[in-house]
Amino acid sequence: MFVSRRVNELPPYVFAALDGRIAELRAQGRVVVDLGRADPDHAAPDAVVAAVIRASQIPEYHHYPPYAGMPTLRHAVARWYADRHGVSLDPETEILITGGAKEGLFHVAFGVCDPGDVALVPDPSFPAYRMGAYFAGAEVVSMPLRPERGYLPDLGTVTEAVARRARVMFLNYPNNPTGATASARFLGDAVAFARRHSILLCYDLTYGESGYDGYRAPSVLGVEGGRDVALEFISWSNAFCMPGWRLGAVVGNAAGIAALRHVETQVNTGVFPAVQIAGAAALDEAGHSGVLTAINESYRARRDRMVDVLTELGLQVRRPRATPFLWIPCPDARPSNEYAAWLLEETGVALAPGSGFGAGGEGFLRLSLTALAADVEEAGERLRRLGPEGLHPPRLPPVVRSAAVPALPERRVRVHQGAQHGRGGVSETVGEDPPTLAAALRGSL
Repeated sequence: MFVSRRVNELPPYVFAALDGRIAELRAQGRVVVDLGRADPDHAAPDAVVAAVIRASQIPEYHHYPPYAGMPTLRHAVARWYADRHGVSLDPETEILITGGAKEGLFHVAFGVCDPGDVALVPDPSFPAYRMGAYFAGAEVVSMPLRPERGYLPDLGTVTEAVARRARVMFLNYPNNPTGATASARFLGDAVAFARRHSILLCYDLTYGESGYDGYRAPSVLGVEGGRDVALEFISWSNAFCMPGWRLGAVVGNAAGIAALRHVETQVNTGVFPAVQIAGAAALDEAGHSGVLTAINESYRARRDRMVDVLTELGLQVRRPRATPFLWIPCPDARPSNEYAAWLLEETGVALAPGSGFGAGGEGFLRLSLTALAADVEEAGERLRRLGPEGLHPPRLPPVVRSAAVPALPERRVRVHQGAQHGRGGVSETVGEDPPTLAAALRGSL
């Protein structure tokens, strides 16, 4: 009662289930090290905190902000892009401020898709892409990301029939959850594909300021023709350690910005102006002070330490050039959510199951390096004490599934998967037991 069929068909929110079990274990006196969530251990830079304190004391900043965002922040974003990427943006028509990047990524499909249109979504990927398209009534077609391709989608496998129906395509590099990066050449291919098929390319650059060993992520707007077809999404959450501030921006194609702005004006009234003033300080002051370098260096040290531990345990782990994530092959053949639940119970170390990022993430675990350095070190020691053989549990007791892995809804619906192409460009998954919608979207965060 009082629950729509659409909501009833949603899969469990994997981090909510994980957080619940962590809270239970801590209430029992267990010391849990949470490497599942991407929540920076650093505080926001001093210049940012000082700016929000000053701005919050100004009465005019206690009123509603402009729907597109404060001019101060939009102009700061324009300066940032000119300096960082050599891209010139019009603050009036090519920049929109949102309540975090997730909000914009979720809502964009509402602005450009009609029911039945296709949304091309990487798999695995941040679930807001898939869920936003689903709520907008679009048909989600998955683009598999495979290790042998460096976790880049093979755009050549998207059939013409699917491409003709596609209205939006999501890409994300540096990539969450895999840590993969994309070259400017690949971005050029993606822009050409989007131009050829009149698709809005939504490029998630949330981790664009993350980089190690001299790596710097390119902007899709810096690619020839990128501004004709692309929106780029940025966030202050991880770059400036401001996840609770909920501040993001969307930049790029003016028509795409206008469509998203129409949606945003219907569902919110903007970010607290004092937070936006602080966001401008982050770009204009903290962004040029060495803060980003220091943050990245702290993650690089944790990356190297944890990769060494996992390699010692016999796991083949890539050393990513960006993002605070390690994408770890699951040591056991059981589903990754069951294995993650067992690992939590056995060691008190929480990792995110790869299946939480889509079916393509099955068989992997995501480890976040954003916890305290001491916690990352402790997690490494706990895993080392297990040893290579200890990483393979003899069996998983039933209590693990019931306590930490919620059962999926049983309702059956028709789903489409991009890895299988047939009549009309996509084919249904077939068999005696068709997957539920929750299975197709399972683990959405």
